[in-house]
Amino acid sequence: MVAQPSKCRLSRFSISRPANTEAANGLYANGRHQCEVLIDVIKEVSGAGDEWVRVRLTDEERASVTLVEWSEHGNQTLAPGWSCDVEKNQFTLGLWRDKSQQQEPINDLVERVERSSEAPIKRYLRCDPGAPIGPAVFMACVTIESCIYTTYSFRDEAALESFVTLSPVRPMSWDADDMDLYVDYLAYASAPPYRTSVDVYYWTPPGGLWVVKSMGFDSPLSLPGEGKDFQSVLSWHSPLDNTSSSRVGTFINKDELDSTLHLHEIDAGLPAPSPNPLIPFNKRPTVLRAIRLKSELVPASRDTKSFWRVLDNYGNEQKFLVKQIDSMNLPGVPFFKLTGEIVRTLRVTHFKIMLPGGGTFTDELYANSRHQCKVVVEVAIEQRQTDGYWLPVRLSEAERNGLTVTLYSPNVNEPLPEGWSCDKEKNIYDTGLWRTRIDEVRPDQKPEAVTGHAQRQVEIVDRYLRVDPSVPIDERRFMASIEISGVTYTTNYSDGDVAFDSYVVVRPVRLYQLRVENLTRYHDKDAYHDEYYDVDVYYWSPPAGLHFLVNKGLDAPLSVIKEGLNFQTSYFNKMGAGYYYKGGVVINKDIIGPVVVLDDIVLGAPHGNEKVIWFNMRPTIMRAVVARVTAPSPGSGDTESQWRLLDNYGCEHVFRLRKFWDGLELELVDG
Repeated sequence: MVAQPSKCRLSRFSISRPANTEAANGLYANGRHQCEVLIDVIKEVSGAGDEWVRVRLTDEERASVTLVEWSEHGNQTLAPGWSCDVEKNQFTLGLWRDKSQQQEPINDLVERVERSSEAPIKRYLRCDPGAPIGPAVFMACVTIESCIYTTYSFRDEAALESFVTLSPVRPMSWDADDMDLYVDYLAYASAPPYRTSVDVYYWTPPGGLWVVKSMGFDSPLSLPGEGKDFQSVLSWHSPLDNTSSSRVGTFINKDELDSTLHLHEIDAGLPAPSPNPLIPFNKRPTVLRAIRLKSELVPASRDTKSFWRVLDNYGNEQKFLVKQIDSMNLPGVPFFKLTGEIVRTLRVTHFKIMLPGGGTFTDELYANSRHQCKVVVEVAIEQRQTDGYWLPVRLSEAERNGLTVTLYSPNVNEPLPEGWSCDKEKNIYDTGLWRTRIDEVRPDQKPEAVTGHAQRQVEIVDRYLRVDPSVPIDERRFMASIEISGVTYTTNYSDGDVAFDSYVVVRPVRLYQLRVENLTRYHDKDAYHDEYYDVDVYYWSPPAGLHFLVNKGLDAPLSVIKEGLNFQTSYFNKMGAGYYYKGGVVINKDIIGPVVVLDDIVLGAPHGNEKVIWFNMRPTIMRAVVARVTAPSPGSGDTESQWRLLDNYGCEHVFRLRKFWDGLELELVDG
């Protein structure tokens, strides 16, 4: 904690991204799309004696909370091209997923820390297209009583270190052919002598996408008499019938689904049998709408061939061209269609795989199918411009997601060896190897230096290797692979002037196994007691540097009457006619200090869901229970089942519970 002479301090100051879903963390580098960041601030003031009292931030203090570039200094600002907003704007958070894309697996890494009594403060980051390419690291800062606090501090007593890393992706575009077209033919029509008709075209984007704003054409025809919000881009005179001549255009400032359209908004001089008739304009729930006007007022044939620009719900700009496809005025045939921008060629200019510290060899991987070895991939791509020059661009989401690690080989399609896996996300288990000295720090506990990457326009992609225990303990050499513009590149690749050659070597290590003698036991004899129930709780703590993350429970628990809602019984012993002992483990409570009630252990007690068991005497999830229950029972049993737990490196440890003194107590034995 950081204390100030004013008797004010922060007991918590942390920054995080929204819970667990990678989709909610994505950011398009378009200057409009936002990424939500959560900031927890717990402020305390000195109370009576040595007591510290939690208080709310003042409005001024809350307003001062912002995000800046990660640094050891408190006067840092945001990197060029980045902005921090206090409010969410109109655009959808996260990255778009179509039906063909698998949802990213949920990262079950749960931050088991105290939350403030107030809801987290939300801030929103934006990244301009011209911002430096590469990952960016941010911290939060707040001003309290003229003192600037940050979530990164080198002060000796500070415990406020926290940061988030973002890697924006290239704005996503979708093709005109991906949209559903509906044409409302003769949405308006007037009989001779007026000879005016309007067809309304509606385009519905793929699921999860919609247009929020039409920005019109780059170079509209700007014809005399046109409505102030109407922009035409194409006019055409039929060589066969002047009365069938056409004009095509769209509208700006009509970005609501229920926007109305009147004939004179197209052209004030259009003849009509009634003053300014209404034209149906909401036959489909989309604002991506254009019209074809057929009238004698249509001028000579012209086509500006300019882009129609719209913004989608992620703030990405989409561009389309209008192309005439029917010159015969065939009934039921669209007069024009939309086409997309010509896809520009991409190429890879830098591609390198390494370990987090820059090395090429590691043995920091336990062969247990859960532990991960982190590798770092640098990649830079360029896009060919219309003038022939190549400029650096960001990876798209699909390109980033497609980057993987595979066996080192000249074959660009080489798979991973059998028993090996490559993950995109870090799981709940620690990387590195178990250190017996608690003061050793793993390299991934602090943010890696990213300034150099950004200056070189290089993107950083993390990947995580895992290996099954059935795989022989051998060294393996790996390369990275990515597909860009239909070409698969690897870090062992050569084609003309393009050549990459880098790899990492991973040698898994054998698993360690904890025994009872390695654990520290604590027996709480007063966890709960009343007239009918008495509960003891046993705690076991692993050696320094280890903690248990997952309680898998018993392989073969007993089936007993009135079993608790979250309990597995190892033994059950009838004692006389009126009571029994049972010993076992509580499941589904894999956190420190959970709320455990009597109903979790045994059912049947009046108000058992309100009777709380003391369950937080030691900071470990390895806990067993002996319950003495005053109630009739049918008999006795003992499975001596194996009890399995996973530690913070994903290694499994197996024990058994043995009844002691007829089940009044229990002891832990090796499994």
